[in-house]
Amino acid sequence: MAVTGGTTQAYGAKSKSLLLAVLLTFFLGPFGMFYTTVFGALVMLVFTLPAVLLTAGAAWGVAVPVSMIWGVWSGHRYNERQRRG
Repeated sequence: MAVTGGTTQAYGAKSKSLLLAVLLTFFLGPFGMFYTTVFGALVMLVFTLPAVLLTAGAAWGVAVPVSMIWGVWSGHRYNERQRRG
């Protein structure tokens, strides 16, 4: 067992970096969500790509913040599941 950041984790347990999740989704939009959630990234892409085409890119301004929130939330949930075993 290793103590990291005030929590105890078993050796070999990998956690997702929430900072990396924010940065990837900020710069790559829904594509950055593949780091934390493949299903969520695919859902966002299915809705975002047509919306961006129909709005001449304006929907990207909505898709990026939504992707950031969803990416961090799914990374947090992943880390919690890893902690609980």
